[in-house]
Amino acid sequence: DGMNTLTITPTCTKDKRAVKSMTRFCGISKMTVDFYSFSVYIALLMIMVVHRDTLAVKSSSVVKGDVMILELHRDDVVKAVERTRMTLSTYCSFIATNLDRSTKAMQQYLQGKAIKNVIDKKKYIQQHRIS
Repeated sequence: DGMNTLTITPTCTKDKRAVKSMTRFCGISKMTVDFYSFSVYIALLMIMVVHRDTLAVKSSSVVKGDVMILELHRDDVVKAVERTRMTLSTYCSFIATNLDRSTKAMQQYLQGKAIKNVIDKKKYIQQHRIS
């Protein structure tokens, strides 16, 4: 049973369920990795914003996009870190037992003002980055 019974093209109900289950598992795994990656980005962003006064912002080694990231309001970044920590905790606590609650926490997280500000700034920088 298990993965050994899967065929290239599902022919029976059992195979179709197994493929659907594996597809869902892979999707959840990707979402989890993406969320952890974004959480690390938020944490590093907080470090940059907290230490922006000590960074050589005017030096030629700082890319224009990095300067724009540093222009984010500190309160927005602090709130983004707090929300990220809380949502990550909820997401991880319920991922195995209550997937709906985990995904709902993620959806609410992404709709938050502070997170939207960070995402919008990141999108703007990616669109206008000089290569």
